[in-house]
Amino acid sequence: MANIGVGQRRLEGRAKVTGATRFTADLRLAGLTHARLLLSPHAAARIRRVDLEAVRQAPGVLDAVSGADLPPASAPGPDLPLEKSRPRGWPLDRDPFLYETNVPGIFSVGDVRAGSGKRVASAVGEGSGVVSMVHRYLEKL
Repeated sequence: MANIGVGQRRLEGRAKVTGATRFTADLRLAGLTHARLLLSPHAAARIRRVDLEAVRQAPGVLDAVSGADLPPASAPGPDLPLEKSRPRGWPLDRDPFLYETNVPGIFSVGDVRAGSGKRVASAVGEGSGVVSMVHRYLEKL
């Protein structure tokens, strides 16, 4: 282990510090839309109302939604079978994808899943898995 305690030259370092490296956030694809999730800055706060009209009128905004605008969804977990079994009332002719809720096309990860003791940070790893499930969902549309 001759490398312990010895600095290692990073091969990509120069490109990063000079701005030559292209990151995913730098990509501009035709039809690409960005989403922003805004959470309460107050832990365990109860949000009583949200006025989104000013946001909806802002230039470039396609839509703004709150939880009240979404259909009621049961987060996947012990109460919602994840594979090869359909939840009660499932409207489609296919099984739900991994992390898909009882509402087709709505996925959830991390703490929001029923019975999950995971922290929000775990949603990052699970989120990458959800991306492939969302792609599979969109292919079926």
